[in-house]
Amino acid sequence: AGFLGRESPFEVQDCPGIILCHSQTLQVVVGGVNRIAQTAVHFYVKHHIPAEYTFGMPAHRPPPAPRTPFQERYLALAKQICLAAIPDPRYEIFLFGSRARGHCEHSSDVDIGIAGPEPLPGGVSRLMNDLLESDVPWRCQVIDFALVTDENFRRHAYEGREIWRAAN
Repeated sequence: AGFLGRESPFEVQDCPGIILCHSQTLQVVVGGVNRIAQTAVHFYVKHHIPAEYTFGMPAHRPPPAPRTPFQERYLALAKQICLAAIPDPRYEIFLFGSRARGHCEHSSDVDIGIAGPEPLPGGVSRLMNDLLESDVPWRCQVIDFALVTDENFRRHAYEGREIWRAAN
């Protein structure tokens, strides 16, 4: 099975190969035929799931590719925006997901995590807007990990994260 993240909702019929998707939609390719799935918070498929897949991604991947100067430039901009928007040193700011692990495509989004002693005052909407209004060419997602209750998602996100600012 192969699959690509998508932003619009779909519907699903018999899609083996996916364990779970957190708050997004998926397009699944099974046997050369596109199958599509709609998710709200979690999407589970109760069919045979190959052991080599975890969170919709192959567990055994080639080594990460080095970042290009283009990627470095715009990730540095995203980091600068985050650090300026959240000056409170009690909050850790980090990059996670495919961009942190080096397994991203050009169109992959930028997953940014915020972790602190309590939910970020005022939420993440101002930061999301700052990123949207910036020159960062990719869609950015900001997750306040003080609000994350799914421990599997938290554990997966923390693996391979790139800390932009450690909490004090």
